[in-house]
Amino acid sequence: MAVALQARRDFGGHQRAFRTAANSPIVPANDLGTLGGTDSFTNGINDAGQVVGYSATTGNAAIHAFRTAANANINPATDDLGSLGGTSKVAARRAFTNRLVDATAS
Repeated sequence: MAVALQARRDFGGHQRAFRTAANSPIVPANDLGTLGGTDSFTNGINDAGQVVGYSATTGNAAIHAFRTAANANINPATDDLGSLGGTSKVAARRAFTNRLVDATAS
């Protein structure tokens, strides 16, 4: 069973999303990356190992939801779930086994 979480690393105080095995330490290799910005946050993981959350985009221009592929890092080209337009912020909250995502926007 995998666990998804966020932790502060030595990125000038920025937070990053991580995936690790249950009861295992967080190591730099478990860093999931971002959608191009400085921060990423996790909100959930499903049985397939897909992590959902939100991340700053390139240049920290916006906050978008993401869903990774199973047991993969964040890939900005394929995992960005976008926004509802304008300056809205979107966060994916849960990933279901059937690949559906529960998200919120503000």
